Amino acid sequence: MPDARIQYLFYRYFDQTATGEELAELSSFLREAENEAAVKSLMDEAWATFAAERNVFTHAESERIFENVLAHGRESSAPGDTARRFWLGADWWKAAAGIVVALGLGMYYFLYSGKNPEKHIQAAQQSGSVRPGGDRATLTLADGSIVTLDSVRNGQIASENAGKVTKAENGLIVYEAGQAQAKISYNTIATPRGGQYRLELSDGTRVWLNAASSLRYPVRFDGENREVELTGEAYFEVAKNAARPFRVKANGAEVVVLGTHFNVNAYADEPATRTTLLEGSVKVTAGARSDLLRPGQQADVKAGGIAVSAADTDKAVAWKEGYFQFSGSSLQEVMRQLMRWYDIDVRYEGVIRPRRFGGEISRDSNLDDVLKILEISGVHFKLTDKQLLVMP
Repeated sequence: MPDARIQYLFYRYFDQTATGEELAELSSFLREAENEAAVKSLMDEAWATFAAERNVFTHAESERIFENVLAHGRESSAPGDTARRFWLGADWWKAAAGIVVALGLGMYYFLYSGKNPEKHIQAAQQSGSVRPGGDRATLTLADGSIVTLDSVRNGQIASENAGKVTKAENGLIVYEAGQAQAKISYNTIATPRGGQYRLELSDGTRVWLNAASSLRYPVRFDGENREVELTGEAYFEVAKNAARPFRVKANGAEVVVLGTHFNVNAYADEPATRTTLLEGSVKVTAGARSDLLRPGQQADVKAGGIAVSAADTDKAVAWKEGYFQFSGSSLQEVMRQLMRWYDIDVRYEGVIRPRRFGGEISRDSNLDDVLKILEISGVHFKLTDKQLLVMP
């Protein structure tokens, strides 16, 4: 690959303007060991430019970061582990430290782990650390009985309103509507911390439920509206029906759609209830105010009303795709995500310098791996059972 092309791809990534095709091309180049010298030179240049222009780290802080990465390199250099990185020499790890600071955690994680979920699952099983969450949920039926979905066998699991509730082979919970009934029956699906689940409602709408969340919905949609109630976070792919709007009520906000793809984050410990639109059109209502969203927009609902802005849709639905997306996230935001997915409690000690994180980490990673990556930023962690202490 010509040097000019390499430099172009590298700085497109550095500026966060690279296309998917350009990222794939750069990825292929980075994985070839013979390109080490060229990549190291580019990383050194990027680090020098970044440090000079932004002056984010002192010399002492930079040296500490270098030592952290070197330590992680030594820890991970066990025989047979070469699939998780492409170079292991000390020079590479020092260069990697520079690019960690310049580009954020994303490139470090990309280079270090190869973003291979299967490897992360194996690591979690071997290390004995806090393991990642998985498909876990309970279903509360109309009569009050509770079904543990992750342990119940595939096939029909309940009969509701003359309809059927079935667990498919892939774990998806599917509702088949029966005859209309005089009284509407409701079910509630709930995930614990460390859980997630998927279901298909009787109208064909598909829902992905994140950790520590719940969805209350009618077994059969009758009348003019299709209405559900959400706590926590869910991604919806709503079956189109122009005559019957689909409504999501969540933490003081109401989202009305006809048929579309969108994400609602309504955790009580988040600063706002956020609706992110990927496809179609939705109307977000809070009190007397309503706003119509276009694809690529988000609406934040809080006490002051509704704020509409451009959305990072990849970040909004990253959890559904199986990874954490920390683009621009504060330490507290990152910790809230880890609390829900790993079922841990977090407390803070001392004065921790504000910082922002970037990059992607597989949700199949065990907690130790995630914390090691985050520690490169200078924050420290102490994990005792499921109690995580965050320190400066």
